Amino acid sequence: MKAASKTLDKPPRQKRIFLWFLANTLLITTLALLLQAWTTKHRLRFIPPSWGVSAILYAQEKAWGMGPGGNESGLIIYQLPSEFSAQLTSIGPQFLITRTEAVQSPGGSKIRSSYHSWRETPIANEPWLCGTETCPEPGKLSITNYLGRYGHGIALPNQLTDEINLVISTPGTFYAINAVGALLVSPKNGKAYFVYSG
Repeated sequence: MKAASKTLDKPPRQKRIFLWFLANTLLITTLALLLQAWTTKHRLRFIPPSWGVSAILYAQEKAWGMGPGGNESGLIIYQLPSEFSAQLTSIGPQFLITRTEAVQSPGGSKIRSSYHSWRETPIANEPWLCGTETCPEPGKLSITNYLGRYGHGIALPNQLTDEINLVISTPGTFYAINAVGALLVSPKNGKAYFVYSG
């Protein structure tokens, strides 16, 4: 009689497996959502908060090694609020100067990631983009040269490569660099592009 009651109290094997599977699925889903939220927050650190950017349209980042001697390359594309794009088109780079407070770098330092000296495209002879070589004439610049300048690059879809090459080679985009990378702001496209390679 006691053996029979023990059997009745124990959930069937299929139910235990289902509960175990459900618990693990919930745990993995929660961890994935937390990682996604942290990654989004990290990527938004490269944009001044006063710009009101909340949407990331595309991101590709790769790292080879860690610490001194490590290399990393990346591209993050942000959706600019339409009002911000309209004001930037109307006012020009002065609008960015008044709306660009220091942003936090991944280590938390604000000074390291401040953007100064906003310039307008097309990009001419800029050491950060062309390295030690003289830049080719506008219209022949390629973002892939910058992303792969240390021998470790990322392969972008052709459509994105063409889009960014047009942005850096034609008038109407504003850009600034900091210790981490370069921020290209295109009000015409309604996008900001953060690129880095180091």
